[in-house]
Amino acid sequence: MNREKGIAYCGLACCACDKNDTCAGCRNEGCTDKEWCKHFNCCKEKGLYGCWECEEFPCGGMHDKIRVLAFAQFIKKNGEEKMMECLERNENAGVVYHYQGQLVGDYDKCVTVDEVMMMLEGDQINIKPVTADALSEYAEVIRQSFTTVAQDFGWTRENCPGHTSFITNERLESKIKDGYYPFGYFTDGKLIGFASLTDMGSGAYEMNDVSILPGYRHWGYGKVLLDFCKDKVKELGGNKITIGIVEENTVLKDWYATNEFIHKGTKQFEHLPFTVGYMEWCV
Repeated sequence: MNREKGIAYCGLACCACDKNDTCAGCRNEGCTDKEWCKHFNCCKEKGLYGCWECEEFPCGGMHDKIRVLAFAQFIKKNGEEKMMECLERNENAGVVYHYQGQLVGDYDKCVTVDEVMMMLEGDQINIKPVTADALSEYAEVIRQSFTTVAQDFGWTRENCPGHTSFITNERLESKIKDGYYPFGYFTDGKLIGFASLTDMGSGAYEMNDVSILPGYRHWGYGKVLLDFCKDKVKELGGNKITIGIVEENTVLKDWYATNEFIHKGTKQFEHLPFTVGYMEWCV
């Protein structure tokens, strides 16, 4: 990374760009596109160090791109020096800014600003295997995460004792066996999520207890955890993830569908007050 190139007025990381080795960077007037660039000319005219200093930010243009908008918002919140520190740390960890011969890279895999922000903050590497001696802590995260679903549908220990919101430490411990892979999701050292994969044979892995604490939802953590599970299945040589969900929970079902899971059918169980829906994702 070349820090002397700095950050472009719009938020692009000239310091990490390898498109043109002779380019000195946007704010050093090295970019060949500066004559028509809205952000370059506007910031120069207003005497701004970057778009993030403007009252009209964001205003379209390059900020219609998720990565660029997220970078600018990150700088607005944390400062340019912190931005370059995060970019450099990620680069050293193997995060690619531009794929060879392309103007997109690992940051462009993100579909929301929050996901890019999490990559910059380093949250993408804070998912790790669960140890058996810490299962009680993970069980509590699962209970808290699923309690909101139980409340929405009016389920209690009496009318739906088998629901995940009432999982006991012993029940979670009983899942530990060969082919069971539990993972915890941490941010700033705090456990905020959980998910597990179980080898079902023939390349299929069942995903269970996918949990994100209520206070951490709608920030992209769920998708990061889900993508981690997909990558883990590929790493294990698998070809499919299967899940069972509450069929009536249309919000959750739609979320999985958005993340490339296909609905495969339903089943009714006498001991459950809801229909179980089955979905799967294939490599």
